[in-house]
Amino acid sequence: MLWRSMAGYVIILLALKDFGSKISAHENVTERFQQFDKEFQSMWWLHQSADWNYSTNVSIATTSSRKFASVAYSNWMREWKLWARQLNYVDLPPHEYQAVKMLASGVVFLNANDTRLIAELKSKLTEVYSTAKIALPEFDIIAQGESEIISLMAKLRDPDVLKEIWKSWRMQVGEKSKSDWLQLMKLTNKEAEENGYSDVGEAWREELGLEDVVSTVLSLWEEVKNFYKELQSYVKHKLRAHFGEKHFGMNPWIPAHLLVNLWGDNWSSLSDILIPYSKPSYEDITSEMTSHGYSVIDLLRKAEEFYTTMGFDSMKLNFWTRSMFVKPTDGRFVDCHAVSYDFALNEDFRVRMCAEVNEHSLLEAIHEMGHIHYYMAYHNLPMVYRSGANSAFHEAVGETMVYAAQSPKCLRILHLRPPDTSGEILVNTLMKQALSKFVLLPWALTVEMWRYRLFSGEIEETDMMDKWWELRKMIQGIEPPDTESAKLFDPGSKYHVVLHIPYMRYFLSRFLEHQFLEALCKTADEDLHSCCFITCKKAGDKLKYIISTYYFI
Repeated sequence: MLWRSMAGYVIILLALKDFGSKISAHENVTERFQQFDKEFQSMWWLHQSADWNYSTNVSIATTSSRKFASVAYSNWMREWKLWARQLNYVDLPPHEYQAVKMLASGVVFLNANDTRLIAELKSKLTEVYSTAKIALPEFDIIAQGESEIISLMAKLRDPDVLKEIWKSWRMQVGEKSKSDWLQLMKLTNKEAEENGYSDVGEAWREELGLEDVVSTVLSLWEEVKNFYKELQSYVKHKLRAHFGEKHFGMNPWIPAHLLVNLWGDNWSSLSDILIPYSKPSYEDITSEMTSHGYSVIDLLRKAEEFYTTMGFDSMKLNFWTRSMFVKPTDGRFVDCHAVSYDFALNEDFRVRMCAEVNEHSLLEAIHEMGHIHYYMAYHNLPMVYRSGANSAFHEAVGETMVYAAQSPKCLRILHLRPPDTSGEILVNTLMKQALSKFVLLPWALTVEMWRYRLFSGEIEETDMMDKWWELRKMIQGIEPPDTESAKLFDPGSKYHVVLHIPYMRYFLSRFLEHQFLEALCKTADEDLHSCCFITCKKAGDKLKYIISTYYFI
C-alpha cells in the first residue's frame, strides 16, 4: 500500500507546486489566508501521514517517504512565512493582524540544502532511538525500545542489573546519536540566527509567550526547591536502607540507576519502597486491572471513562480503528514513545503507543487523550489557530486528568481500587503523586538549562558532559552510576533531546495543571488533597471551557 501513499503525496505536491509564484503582498489578505488554510490542511495531512507510516513501520521505504514529506512541508511553509513577514501589519484589521503575526513567527529554513540535511539527520536520530535494543546475556535480558525497557527497569531491584541496563541504553542511544545530534544542533542554531534569533533556544522560548522564560522558571523553582531537597533526602535515606551502603558514596547524591527509571524523571516505580505506610497493604492500579482480566482495549476504554464521566465526548471512530495501541508482533520496528496525532482532516485523531496492562500505560493513555480532546475542541478553527495557548498549556490538560487516576476516591468509583478511604491510603497517594509528578521539575529544568547554555555557546562542546552532570547534581541531586558512565552521552538517551524537541513545556505544565486541578476541585466542592472531580459535570464544563477558549496566545 506504500505506493498509494506516495502517489497521494506526489499528487498533492503537484497541485501546490506553483504556490510560491502566486503569493503576492498586494493581494487580498483574507483571500490569501483562505488559500493558505486549504493548503495547510493538505500539507499537514501529508506531513502527519508520512510520520505515522514511518513510526509504525520503520523501514527504508517509510524513511524515504518521511524525509520527502518533511522537506516538502518545510519548503511550503517557508514561502508562506516569508510572505507573512513582508506584509504591513499596521494596515491589517485585528483578526488578520493576529493570524499574520502567528504565521510570521518561528524559524523558517531559508537554505534548501540545510532543510534536506536537517530532515536526514532527524530521520537517522529517530531510527537510532526507535530501533535501540539492549542485550545483556549474563542477566538473560533482551529488550527493544523505550517502553519495554521502562517496564523492565520498574520491576528490577538488583543494583548491578540496573546499572548495566542504564549504561547499555546510553551506549545504544546516546553514544550512537551524539555526532548527528551535535550537527543537528549547529544547523538549527544557524537557521535560528538567520531568522533574527540569538540562537534556537530563543526561538523555542518565544513559543511559550512569556516575557522572560528563564527568569520565570528559575523563580518558580526557587519556590519549590526546598521541598524537593527534603523529598530527595528522604528518598536517598530509604534507598540506602534498601540497597545497602556500598551502593552509595559519602556525597548527598543518588546514583541515577537506583531510581529504576531510565532518566530519573519519575520515581513512582519505587513506591513499594518509598510509601510511608505499608499497612494497609500497598495496592496499585496494575494489580487491580490484572485481577479483573483487563486487556489493553479495556485499559483504553477505562482511560476514556475518566473523561466521559465528566461530560466529554467519546473518542472518535478513527481513534479506535487507526491507532497503534500495542507493539506489533510481526517483527516491525516501531516507535513506542507514546504520542497523539491530529491529521487535520476527517476528525482523524490517533494515538501511537505500545501499551501494556499496567498503571504506566493507563496514565499515558489518559495524558494522550487530553491532547486529543484539545484537538477536538479547536478542530473547526482555521489551521493557523489550531494549537494550544502554548505547548505547556497543551501538556497540562491530560496531566490534570492524571491526578484523577491517582485519587483513591476516583479509582474506587471506576472500580480500580478496593473500598479503602483511610488516611494512610491518602498519604500514600500523595507520596505517589510527588514521585510521579513533582520530581519531573528538576529534570526538566536540568535538560533545558543545559541545552539553552549549549545553544548560546556558554557551554562548550568539549566540556558539555561535565556541565551536564554539574547541573544534574546541583538541581536533581543525582549522580552517574560510576566514573566511566559519566562520559556517556546521557542527555542523548532522552527522546525529546535526541529529536530536538523543546522540553520547558513540561516544567511549566506542572504548575499550570495544579492551577487547573485547584479550579476543578473547587467547582466539585472537593478538598484539594483528596479531590475527585470526574463525576462532576460542572467540573467537566469548566475544563471544556478552558480548552475551548484558550487556543493560542
